[in-house]
Amino acid sequence: MLLARLLGAAFLVGGLLPIANWIAGGHAAPWYGERVAMWTSGGGILLGVAAIAFIVVRRRPELWRDGAWQRLAERWVGAGWRADVAIAVFATVLYVIIAQAVFSAKPLLIDEIVQVWQARVLAQGRLWVPSPEQPEFTAIMHLADLDGRRFGQFPVGGPLMLMLGTLVGAEWLVGPVFAG
Repeated sequence: MLLARLLGAAFLVGGLLPIANWIAGGHAAPWYGERVAMWTSGGGILLGVAAIAFIVVRRRPELWRDGAWQRLAERWVGAGWRADVAIAVFATVLYVIIAQAVFSAKPLLIDEIVQVWQARVLAQGRLWVPSPEQPEFTAIMHLADLDGRRFGQFPVGGPLMLMLGTLVGAEWLVGPVFAG
């Protein structure tokens, strides 16, 4: 258990360090300094808000009763699988609302658009479609035209999941359902 925690901490720290910048002649991450400044100021704001919340809760004990988390956990365990299902349903409904209200139930980034395109191709029972006669007029990033075949550059796993949404006419539901 200790080894797993140490490895986890090492990976966490390693993921935040600019190792690419330290390798001579290799790829550099010139944006790293800006990101560190943003994380530092954001972390400072978070710590400040947490300190204020701690002070307020300590001075006003009626805001939080001793053992409240324990009672909540006991009720959750006592409810059994019904509590898990209720939380999953609540989360799914919340994610569906967010997908509709914030993202208009549409893919927004080029990666998402191409993966939805791939899902629609997979729903046709194909891995690729024939390239148009003049592919330069319909080409977009992340679509490949090779030897008369057009296909997305992404591994098939994500589009295969999205294909379930294609089959019911709602690719946008796949994310909220799997997240819930």
